[in-house]
Amino acid sequence: MKKIGILGGSFDPIHYGHIAIAQDSILQFGLDLVFFMPTAQSPLKGHSPCAPASSRYRMIELAIKNQPKFEVLDWEILRSGTSYTIDTAVLLKKHWPDTNFYWIIGSDLLSSLPKWKNIDQLTQLIEFIVVQRAPSQTSLTSLDSLPNLKLHVIHNPLCPISSSEIRQAIENHQPIDNFVPLEVKNYILINKLYESKS
Repeated sequence: MKKIGILGGSFDPIHYGHIAIAQDSILQFGLDLVFFMPTAQSPLKGHSPCAPASSRYRMIELAIKNQPKFEVLDWEILRSGTSYTIDTAVLLKKHWPDTNFYWIIGSDLLSSLPKWKNIDQLTQLIEFIVVQRAPSQTSLTSLDSLPNLKLHVIHNPLCPISSSEIRQAIENHQPIDNFVPLEVKNYILINKLYESKS
């Protein structure tokens, strides 16, 4: 049975950390593909992405174009509004019924899983790959209420890169060459993304 990972997020912008997580997921869990799934609006974030959806989608395309096991899906940004994982998971299973899906999340989201929309149904449709986001480990006791939850912990070094730090660096006219692929950097500069409006 085919195994596909889903790496969702705002990708505002995509950076080397995202790419490394996808590569590690393929290597450690034998995934056939990883779908990058940019969100329109996350239900767990109180703010909208800074860059337009079309720009975030294009930056992913540029970042992964030489990676044959990476693809980008625009389902959530086309649907617009708040992006709920359950809605996407149901569609994925309809399109690829004979596929095991693995949702890739940061360990910082583990404690909020019980609050996800239709989480009981979701845990029957997909499994989770957990990426360590901070040295401290999240307690799993809050997940006891999810008996169908299947977690796989990825063994990877902590990623020091964050999209918010990249946006801050751009606003402060600092280099971002070590954080994003060259074509992504050029796209950001040409389109004047994340520059201060003042």
